[in-house]
Amino acid sequence: MEGFPNTLLAQAAEEAGYRHLFLYRHDPLERLLSLVFAERSGIWGARDAAQKADDPEVFQRPLNLAWLVAHERRAREALLESYRCLGALGASIATAAFEDIFLASLREGAVRRIHRSRTLLGLAGAEAADAAWIDRVLDGGDQGTRARYHRFADRAALARALAALGPLTLDETPAAAGN
Repeated sequence: MEGFPNTLLAQAAEEAGYRHLFLYRHDPLERLLSLVFAERSGIWGARDAAQKADDPEVFQRPLNLAWLVAHERRAREALLESYRCLGALGASIATAAFEDIFLASLREGAVRRIHRSRTLLGLAGAEAADAAWIDRVLDGGDQGTRARYHRFADRAALARALAALGPLTLDETPAAAGN
């Protein structure tokens, strides 16, 4: 836990009985392209996406590959440091990969993953209420811009650069997390 800038916050959260969900991405490509798209276009949500037209310049300007890879490394380091710190404190932690929930090919698998996380966190309730909540999570929140990201001129180069980092994986035993 040494060097963790929020150790006191983590300790206070644990003392207060907080539970933690780490929702992360195995593959950061779409997240980073979403960030670049939002910064360049000013489209930060579904309402903006419906109201603003695409500017071709958004996709033609070169991506700053070195900055994006470094950003991903820093994000991973911070996430893993938080994860390990909370794990060392014995915190109640659930993990879920974005792709396994929001990009799942089978809705049943996504529902099982969400229900498992809610159970691990002590948040599971009546089955009907849980099902309604899970439906709202799975059916909402998409800003509708993901299909545009293939238009980035150097998307493939960013994908190759990020592939060198390997996928990010968290499990239910934070002390063992090695990514």
